[in-house]
Amino acid sequence: MANGEVRQVTRDIDIGGATAFTRGEQVTIERVEPNPERPEYKHVVFSRLTGRWYQLRDEDLDPPQAMDATQPYSPGDAFQQGVIPSGPPAQYVSPSDAFGQPLGAGRTYAVPMTQTKKMSQKDEQRVMWYSAATAGLGLLIIVSTFLPWLSFMGLHVGSGWNAMLHGSSSNGFSLFIHGEGVIFFTGFWSILIGIAVITGAVLLYTRNTVGSWVAEIAGGLGVLFSVLSILTVVTHSLSAGVGLWLFGLLSLATAIVSVMTIKAFR
Repeated sequence: MANGEVRQVTRDIDIGGATAFTRGEQVTIERVEPNPERPEYKHVVFSRLTGRWYQLRDEDLDPPQAMDATQPYSPGDAFQQGVIPSGPPAQYVSPSDAFGQPLGAGRTYAVPMTQTKKMSQKDEQRVMWYSAATAGLGLLIIVSTFLPWLSFMGLHVGSGWNAMLHGSSSNGFSLFIHGEGVIFFTGFWSILIGIAVITGAVLLYTRNTVGSWVAEIAGGLGVLFSVLSILTVVTHSLSAGVGLWLFGLLSLATAIVSVMTIKAFR
């Protein structure tokens, strides 16, 4: 047999517990090189099923069946029948069903499989509703920044926005206020989380479901930050204002809606 010659496999060949060649499959002989241990295995061919190179015997290969003269033939038929273009092999192995385990792996060719499907009209409407609800929650979270976050003896003494601008005695601006037994997240975080939720809603509106994950993570962080801030306020004889409570409740609602969205389009 000559290099580059097309042959037909005579039987199903299993190697290492997996089918490497099927009966009637056409393969291209890359080169002829006897195996040092088993010289009868000398035809180097490539397996489409395993992505490896192997050596086969003369009796494993037959000339391809002649085509019916009445049937048209085009160059594309060769590819449809599984012919592999010839090229210099990297490594090759001998069939383990004949002797031992494979000596090494050759070049592996893998093409990622993708599948898309058109959304139904009902799914299109659900996406719009979920994205609108998520965007609305994100906007309300930002609005809660400017509502009272602290109250003392019934008096509103500050919003999340004021805490961000005047929470630090050094330069005024503060991401959070901390000290001994104190951890209070300012309005910077409610604004940031609100923007992240709206971003997730926009991604969802463009049919990118990763937006639901963005909104869910942002909502979870909002719940965490608001709960820690409320605990700090309560343990220091103050009362949490309506803005801080809304920040926590709206963040929780965002996380719930995002979970529902993920389940709906899984």
